[in-house]
Amino acid sequence: MKPVVESHVMNDLKRIADEGILIEDVSSMPVYNEPYTTPNYVFCINHSGQMDAEYDSNRVVFKPHDVSVVYPNHIICAHSSSPDYHATVIVMSAEKFATVSNHVAHIDRFEYDQNPACTLSEEQYRDMMIIVEALRTMSRLETPMRMDILQAFLLSLMEMLHVFRYGTSDRHLHIQHNSLSRRFHDAVIEHCHEHHDVAFYAEYFNLTPKYFSSLIRSETGHSASHWISIYIVSQAKMLMRTQTNATLQQIGNMLGFTEQSNFSRYFKRETGLAPEVWRKQQFARKR
Repeated sequence: MKPVVESHVMNDLKRIADEGILIEDVSSMPVYNEPYTTPNYVFCINHSGQMDAEYDSNRVVFKPHDVSVVYPNHIICAHSSSPDYHATVIVMSAEKFATVSNHVAHIDRFEYDQNPACTLSEEQYRDMMIIVEALRTMSRLETPMRMDILQAFLLSLMEMLHVFRYGTSDRHLHIQHNSLSRRFHDAVIEHCHEHHDVAFYAEYFNLTPKYFSSLIRSETGHSASHWISIYIVSQAKMLMRTQTNATLQQIGNMLGFTEQSNFSRYFKRETGLAPEVWRKQQFARKR
């Protein structure tokens, strides 16, 4: 049976849809122990306690002074939080985030796709909270310039976190290739249920496979095939957990595998486990 979504969660979703941004203090995450694909950009600062969660089906623990960044179309699932858990969450709709991120040459998407959390020092945490509280205050202003002001503060947060994580604000080296990797990511989301090969995406961008792969690797540190498999496997894991009545053949079909054997080989090659074994393990944990 599907979990009942509480009214305040529905109200929050409506606010994000209407205003494009939501800033909230939370003591738990309303995910109901089920994985779901987030449609929004999420920027979360943990103040105290810890959250035990999954990110693209990988277990993660968010600790005090961790800043986690989750881009749209990733699978998240919160399992439990400590009694003293407290965090501030900033959520932007994908449309609003696209407007903001267009002003940033390099937004570290692929770094956060691999590891969504960054731990701040005490001083970095205090500095970031100054911007967060200013952002919260500005979000309450009734002015025609409200969204322009919010975007400026959000850009400041993104830039500040980049400096804290990498020790530099130098972005110009990434300008030329960044637009390709971002478009590649969007293309994978749109087409991975039919196409699993790098050649398709290279042709999609009118590039040779070799040159396309070199561009993706130079910017993200990993091959194009790596990012394709990451997305397909995370989708497969979510389907096997949420589509409990679907057979492995049906799940494979949803992901563009015409034969179950092809799906099984692909999943085992990428994870080390046959899909039926992985699925049984998940069901056993729920009991």
